[in-house]
Amino acid sequence: MRSKLLSACIAAGLTLPAYAAAPGDPAAPRDAMTLRVDGHVVVNHAGAVESHAIHTTLPDEMHAVVNKAVAGWTFAPSTSPATRSNMRLTLSATPAEGNHVVKVDDVVFRDITADVGEAGKRKPEQVKTLVRPRLPGFPVDGVVTVAMRVGPDGRVVDAQATQCSVHASGGAGRNKARACRILETHGVNAVKQWELHPEGRTQEWTAMVPLHFTGIKKELDETPGQWRKEFRTAYRAPTWHDGDEVIHRLAIVDAKGRPMVPPESQLRLLGVIGETL
Repeated sequence: MRSKLLSACIAAGLTLPAYAAAPGDPAAPRDAMTLRVDGHVVVNHAGAVESHAIHTTLPDEMHAVVNKAVAGWTFAPSTSPATRSNMRLTLSATPAEGNHVVKVDDVVFRDITADVGEAGKRKPEQVKTLVRPRLPGFPVDGVVTVAMRVGPDGRVVDAQATQCSVHASGGAGRNKARACRILETHGVNAVKQWELHPEGRTQEWTAMVPLHFTGIKKELDETPGQWRKEFRTAYRAPTWHDGDEVIHRLAIVDAKGRPMVPPESQLRLLGVIGETL
């Protein structure tokens, strides 16, 4: 019921009372509501959005602003006349001074079709040696995103957690902030031992992987169009990243090392996606 109310109030531009907001720093960890939105996009060879569509049902006001955000995205140029890809956007609503700020928080592109209408080739970065992260000593459902600096030989030379989201935590670790600290430590320690196929690279590069920990439910609820409450840390860019370098997203992996979602398409989004709604 709260999810439907939140969606309706945001769309109508109404004021909502803040809940469990961290005092002071707006970038501090806090509770948030997130919403998955599915669609597709067609990008021309110059990297501009040629067309797009949102498949998830949204209130008219929110639908219009999401459309505006997607239409303004810029991608890295390619040799293909046009590239079509499915996409899943994540919207987040966080409390701020008694209101909620809603943003396009993340986007994943999948199932590429190059030269619209023809099957395209996918060439994802592959993990050659994958070490599983340690499981915490308590049940928890969450996701830790880890950025890694990869050498030309494919070995990870550094790794840092960029964000953690916890959806449910029980036992001794029911404090979600504490759970995030533990999951981030285990995730980073594991990824530092990974080795990726170098794919002919001659310089260091940056990759990112979301690691899923599930100990309460068998899988996280990723149903499009449904708001979901979670505790999340602010995004922290890796210290070595200058903001211009492309971060290559790898497949989503669970804490047992099993791939859950295939790698994204060859589309490379440039600039900031965090459009405020």
